[in-house]
Amino acid sequence: MSLEEKLVALETKYQIPAKGSQAMSRLVEQVRLAAAKGSDVVVFSAKKLGPKALKNRENLLRELTGAVDAPLKIISGFSDLAIWLAQTAGEACL
Repeated sequence: MSLEEKLVALETKYQIPAKGSQAMSRLVEQVRLAAAKGSDVVVFSAKKLGPKALKNRENLLRELTGAVDAPLKIISGFSDLAIWLAQTAGEACL
């Protein structure tokens, strides 16, 4: 997805997978590949997480991918996705 002259890799999931699961291994690989291409990485989870769980999953994903300082964001829930799209793409998205 191209937003305002930057490339964003948007990975969509029903929920952020658990540590050690095959689904988490696939997500880690997807994030690594996107980051290697120079994309900002956004992981969208349809299932809403609370603030503490969201921060824990983001820290875990950063640790597993080695993307400590890379542009990586987790968006949780459809309302937060709409807010992020509006803030990131502005009127082009609305």
